[in-house]
This record gives sequence, C-alpha cells and structure tokens, in this order.
Amino acid sequence: QIRDSQGLNFAVASSTARHFVDAGVPSNTYPAQDPVATAPAVMTTFYSYLQDRLYYSAWSMLSEDWRIRQPYSDYVGGFSQTISTRFQVASTRPLTATSARVAGNVIATESFPNNPPGFVTQSVYSGSYDVAYIGGRWMILSGTLDLANRGFVRR
Repeated sequence: QIRDSQGLNFAVASSTARHFVDAGVPSNTYPAQDPVATAPAVMTTFYSYLQDRLYYSAWSMLSEDWRIRQPYSDYVGGFSQTISTRFQVASTRPLTATSARVAGNVIATESFPNNPPGFVTQSVYSGSYDVAYIGGRWMILSGTLDLANRGFVRR
C-alpha cells in the first residue's frame, strides 16, 4: 500500500549547517594544475555565478580571510543594483607554483536610481585577482578593481 508523503519534512541541525555558513561550500572542482592555465577558468566560473545570481557559490570561492572581512549579507548587498556582470581576461601571470594573478576588466550593467528613464549604467572596472590552489581547491585570495569608465546605455 502506497501512502501519501505530503507533509514529510527533513531537518538539519543548526550546528551542522553553521559550519557551511561560516566556511562556505567549495564550489569549484578544478584539479591542481598549472595556475596560469587554471586561474582564468576560476574567474570565469566566479563571474558566471554572479551573473546567474548564485551569490553564495561566488562568495564561497573567496578566501576565508576575504569572507571574514566581508560577511555574506554585506557581499550580497553590494550587488543589489547590478543587472549583469562579466569578466574579460587580459593577462595571467604566475605568482608561485600554485597561484597566479589574473588581470582584466569587469563589465557591469547597473540600475541606479539616478539613471535617466530608459537607460542603465554600464561600468567598466579594471584590475586583477590573485587566485591560488589551497587546501584542495582553487580560491580567490584578493582582488583590486578600479573604475575605468562609466556611462549610460539604453536598456
């Protein structure tokens, strides 16, 4: 006899879930290999998560130090006006045997309250990220971006 399973619930202890909230869940599974070849793919994955609004997956790719400095709620709040975002790799250079610096541009389309009707803001940020293979996974250690250009584009 088959019974209806409606109302069936599952629970996870807060002490178990807290570990994942504090530490983040590894979201990239690239093997340990040449960092110059891998770092651009890590950054592409990171910005794909942002584009798809998978903020927790993107935040989990940041180093533990970065996540401590920028808690998840603050991190997500920084994207409240972002419509789209992508990263264009310009160059990659090794830093160590397990790390590399990826330079490029972030192109972000943003909806600010002061945009003229029918327009959005397109911002271009230039800079670099340091990416490393640590503890069995690739992560983003640090990054520096500066606003290079900003203007209005039709929605």
